[in-house]
Amino acid sequence: MDLNPTAVQLAQVALWIESLAGDRLLSFFAHHIRPGNSLLGTRLDRLHTPPHPALDDKKGKDQGGLFEVTVQRLITEALEQRSLIDQPLPPDVHKDTPEEYEYKADRLKRAEGILPQARLLFDLRSAAAFVPEIWSDWAGLLSVGNLAEFAAAQKWWTKYEEVRDRERFFHWELEFPEVFFGEKRGFDVVVGNPPWDKVLPDRQEFYGRHDIFLRALSGNDLDQRIAELHGLNPALPAEFAAYEKRVKTTLQILRGSGDFVLSEGRTQAAHEDLSKYFVERSLQSVRAGGSVGLLLPSVFYNGDGCVNLRRWLFQEAQIVSMFGFENRHKIFPIDSRYKFVCFACRKQKPAERSFRAVFMRHDVAELEDESKWPLVTFTAEEIEKLSPETFALLEYRGPRDQEIVRKMYRGAIRLGSEEHGSWGVELFTDYAHKFTYNAARDKDLWTNPATGKLFNPRDVLSSVPADPSQLVRAMQAEGFAPVYEGKHIEQFLYGTKPIRWWLKKSLAKSKHEQEPLLEPVLVFRETASNTNQRTCIAAILPAGSSASHKLSGVIPKHVDAEAVLSVFNSFCFDYALRLRTAGTSISFTYLRPMPVPPAPVANTLPRVPTVCAWDRQAEHITAVEEFWPQLWESNKAVALAYGLDASDFEHILNSFPVFARKRPAVHKFLRERVAEWLQEEGKIVRLPGSDFLPGFELAPVAAPATKGRKGASDEFKQAVVFTWVVGRLHEQQVRASRLRVGKLLYFIEADQKSGLFKNHLKQAAGPYDPSLRYKGPEDIALRQQHWLRMVSATDFVPDSIGKCEKFFGRYFDPQKAEAVLEHFRTYGDEALGRWATVHYAAQELVAQGQPVNSATVLHHLESSPEWAHKADRQEFGPEFIERTLVGMKFKGWL
Repeated sequence: MDLNPTAVQLAQVALWIESLAGDRLLSFFAHHIRPGNSLLGTRLDRLHTPPHPALDDKKGKDQGGLFEVTVQRLITEALEQRSLIDQPLPPDVHKDTPEEYEYKADRLKRAEGILPQARLLFDLRSAAAFVPEIWSDWAGLLSVGNLAEFAAAQKWWTKYEEVRDRERFFHWELEFPEVFFGEKRGFDVVVGNPPWDKVLPDRQEFYGRHDIFLRALSGNDLDQRIAELHGLNPALPAEFAAYEKRVKTTLQILRGSGDFVLSEGRTQAAHEDLSKYFVERSLQSVRAGGSVGLLLPSVFYNGDGCVNLRRWLFQEAQIVSMFGFENRHKIFPIDSRYKFVCFACRKQKPAERSFRAVFMRHDVAELEDESKWPLVTFTAEEIEKLSPETFALLEYRGPRDQEIVRKMYRGAIRLGSEEHGSWGVELFTDYAHKFTYNAARDKDLWTNPATGKLFNPRDVLSSVPADPSQLVRAMQAEGFAPVYEGKHIEQFLYGTKPIRWWLKKSLAKSKHEQEPLLEPVLVFRETASNTNQRTCIAAILPAGSSASHKLSGVIPKHVDAEAVLSVFNSFCFDYALRLRTAGTSISFTYLRPMPVPPAPVANTLPRVPTVCAWDRQAEHITAVEEFWPQLWESNKAVALAYGLDASDFEHILNSFPVFARKRPAVHKFLRERVAEWLQEEGKIVRLPGSDFLPGFELAPVAAPATKGRKGASDEFKQAVVFTWVVGRLHEQQVRASRLRVGKLLYFIEADQKSGLFKNHLKQAAGPYDPSLRYKGPEDIALRQQHWLRMVSATDFVPDSIGKCEKFFGRYFDPQKAEAVLEHFRTYGDEALGRWATVHYAAQELVAQGQPVNSATVLHHLESSPEWAHKADRQEFGPEFIERTLVGMKFKGWL
């Protein structure tokens, strides 16, 4: 079904074409494909309840049960006719003939001819939300003999017809009586891609019908163009007002009619997502034990508006899967940062309150083989523990994310809790009128009432200082506070843009009975996304300031504000917040369940002071290099306060790719410090002569690997190392393909010289050991020991890898092998293959006593029958070979 009748017709045509192409002719299915608004309609048991919360719910209530009998009888008669459509044909009607179509079309026509009275009553009840006069006559409508004649004689009839034709009410029981009055009472399966819109008046949508280029405008440009359209067409303001009223009425129906009890959000602002109402309608329409599969925006699994839906699903349904995508590869022609989820469930009590999910994927082809995904197991108990108020799912990209978050919560408290060790924070918005003010509702506070124009320093001060800090002090002396907006702050920084609003404190006191707080106040940006460079952006605004509603305030009772700032602006806190944030704003709902170190621990954290942007001539704190050591010490201390180690922090840092791209210098600095931290913990030992992470110092040489059990075959030893590599790649959420594992084993052998992997041949893919696949190690790991399993023709994942762990370290040095994997962690298969080929060629040149440079390597490739074809490929051009050789020498491989 679809709201658009044209879409329904196209669906019929498409089905006919598909059935013909598949040699499975569909002769008639018009009774299964119907147009209408599936959210706005009436059910038999709702005839005596108002369709709009503002209507008098006593009207018609005493008439219950009388008309239902008549409607029930009509539906039953229609059902008898419709059931003949799908039953065996009469003897005189032959299958796949025009006669069959005519016969079934006639059955449908007869069924439709039985229902006009019932349909009219259902339509009238739905339309009463838009035409309240109908509800005033409801008791009479239920008792009248000739409903059509009586209704058509009423004054509201013309308005009713307009509303009916515009809204296209869809009454499920009348459209599909065989489904809702049959044995199963519901569909077996509901599948859909519901709208992802907001139920809000949209000026661009409305006025875009009159000027298609208007959709590209915003702000003052949009206002100006609308004013021009009003001048050209004076009727437009009234038309927009009517449109706005219709949309608001629709929203009120969805919110308060009682049809969607699970879609109620935690706040009024959380109600507008249209998709959640389709989720509930799908759950209402499917039978017990039936399945639902929907494509939904990310607010479904972590937005405020879907709290009750999630609670019901965790308790009453068996969730089959949630596969989340980010639109970075433009799966849909919308913003690349948009996220959505493929959701499937069964409408039955869950045998186990757990399901598998993964988020932030980019390639829909992965849906064809779910075993390739780094799936995470969610349990209802853990969801309730981490998100007790909202039941929000964290956007884990793999098991490593879940492992780190669990560690963070283990010794932490929740930001919004009042338990022992809590921060005692007060979170406030512009509604508190104590420091932040709404740019629209409180615009009068920075507007001169005499002129209607914004207060301007030129009008207030006799002399306007050129220095911004002096200007602020001068305006404060005159009773004005600078209004800092969201764009005015960065982490540990304020004043990144010029001040444009000056709040007059006396006006604030007159309007709200209080002036802005006098002391410095910690604020954070309300507008943010978990795909941005950073998500949590906080600063401490100086005394005598104020802020717009795009900044929310934090007042801690038991923790120093600068310590709170260190946590809020840390990568660890940001990482955990990004996993639970939906949309483009940070609500208190997301913040309150966030883990934070207990107050006594938080107060010991290193501080980073908030500085003024115009004093430092910087728009980002990382632009001031002298702060880098403080930023590192603060971030490391926060990580330790969460109970995290260096490898945990390294994973967290790697989850900020936009920061790495936009702030490469400071990111490199942080990577150097992480490398030092890893070395301190003894987690990684550098390859001899290498420096694969900047800032590494030579670590003590690890103890040699212990010898294996006497009698273990080389193939068994190879299988152990093979399994270890696959396991580590899986933990790092890196695809363990045969090509990648083979190349990594080549470099592990080149480093450790164990003799286990020496049968490397010149093959098309570079150095290649065919014995890995055809002689035994792969067979041992896969089929004999079941340490691994294959998820495609070329990819491996762990199976019972725990049974192999006791052999790790017996036949190789895991620490040195770990360094090899870390070295090539970010390399693509193409680059990894080139490194292996160039390294192998260089070793052969050295053995021949020849110099190693780009020219000799290229000549060696051209003169080798197995490799000659490589010389024609772009990735083996002289510049790529030269770059690879430089990298090998720098990393200690040559």
